[in-house]
Amino acid sequence: MNRSLMTVAVLITSSWSLACGGGKPPAQQAPPPAQVTVVTLAPKTLEMAFAVPGRLQGSREVEVRSRVKGILQSWAYNEGEPVREGQLLFRIDPASYRADVDRAKGVVGEAQAALTRAERDVARLGPLVEREAVSRRELDDAMSTRDQASASLESARAALRSAELELGYTQVVAPVSGISGRALKSQGSLVDDGENSLLTSIWRIDPIWALFTVSDREFARLQAELARAGKSLSDVSAELVLADGRIHPLRGKLNFTGSQIDVSTGSVELRAEFPNADAALLPGLFVRVVLQGVSRSAALVVPQRAVQQGPEGQFVYVVGVGDKVESRPVVLEQWSGSDWIVGSGLAAGERVIVDGALKVGPGAVVQVVDAAVDAVEPAVETDGAAGESGAGS
Repeated sequence: MNRSLMTVAVLITSSWSLACGGGKPPAQQAPPPAQVTVVTLAPKTLEMAFAVPGRLQGSREVEVRSRVKGILQSWAYNEGEPVREGQLLFRIDPASYRADVDRAKGVVGEAQAALTRAERDVARLGPLVEREAVSRRELDDAMSTRDQASASLESARAALRSAELELGYTQVVAPVSGISGRALKSQGSLVDDGENSLLTSIWRIDPIWALFTVSDREFARLQAELARAGKSLSDVSAELVLADGRIHPLRGKLNFTGSQIDVSTGSVELRAEFPNADAALLPGLFVRVVLQGVSRSAALVVPQRAVQQGPEGQFVYVVGVGDKVESRPVVLEQWSGSDWIVGSGLAAGERVIVDGALKVGPGAVVQVVDAAVDAVEPAVETDGAAGESGAGS
């Protein structure tokens, strides 16, 4: 009986040994190379766009003020509508100024009469002096009186011109052409020529200006990019992005650059000019100004997701000779869409790992796959592995 049990045990042990490969442990197979997606660096020309917030203002903004005191009689324009240079806007009661003009005319007449009388006296005394009928002193006094009368006449005429000017100022006209503003004084109000003199404003909006500032750092970068491309600020064009996200169809040009850095804000003021014949753009509108025309040739870019941060700075994984992974420290400059512009550390033609970098390390051998395949395969492989694990269990 014991011998039968021993025989059965031997048979079972033999069968198990055969099933397991003769009692030897299974050979350990090396895992397949990790699959990664790469991008091959190639130099390209990039548009270096600079976008900053700005505000629109008229190319001319003029305050219309009263230059004389008086009662505002009437408005002669429609608020908010375009006005022409020289167009009548307001009328101020002219009665007192007409009286001043009439008074000045009377003074001119008196001065003219006095001069005429003095000239007659000089003409009469001249021959008498020659005949020694009167003294030379009388002639000198007559000539002095004539000169004084002439000076008085000039003064009277100047006073008349001043009175006529003030009478003219009772008709307030537009100093420039543009869009008129709201009237700040109602009819019947008392206006003067001081702080209470503002009546309205006029904005010239064709062309219209966009004012904006850039930091000293961004301004230096802008100048560096222009110098690299052999251009100047006059070559830069500007694009407007409106508050609702629409892009204004007409581009503008820079027409002013500040000559110093504002020490309080650390920024430089710039201004761009845009055509606005249809008055679609209004002063005071907040916009986004995009500077264009600054490009960089032979630039290298890497996708942002390819860049990793290490203890010593930013780096990327590069697939080198024999499909081995190398860690490469890089210096990055700025974003360009969804990419980083490479300052240094990489060269054209190198293969940078974009997807799958978390599965590898320096020295690892990888399998480079197409980006489209790489986007689909991981999900299939994960589902398959889960299925096999479930079946095995």
